[in-house]
Amino acid sequence: MALLSGAPFDDPSWWLLSNEQIAKAREMVNDFAGSRRLLAHSVITPKQPGWMDEVDKAIAVYNLIHGSRTTIGDPLAPSKFPLAA
Repeated sequence: MALLSGAPFDDPSWWLLSNEQIAKAREMVNDFAGSRRLLAHSVITPKQPGWMDEVDKAIAVYNLIHGSRTTIGDPLAPSKFPLAA
């Protein structure tokens, strides 16, 4: 059993894996194994444009684990969208 996750940046082009890529990797591994061996987190970025739509999509379309999310912003620079107001 394994868990695949990602690390978001404020700029989505820097993401290690998109939610779609995470879901496809999980499906590929589980299809190959013939059982549920790989679980997957979704990546969300609170307060960025469209982030709630991505939450809905992660749950409805990609069926990613919705109890745990990764939200770190850009580890190399101060975030344009701080979590604390």
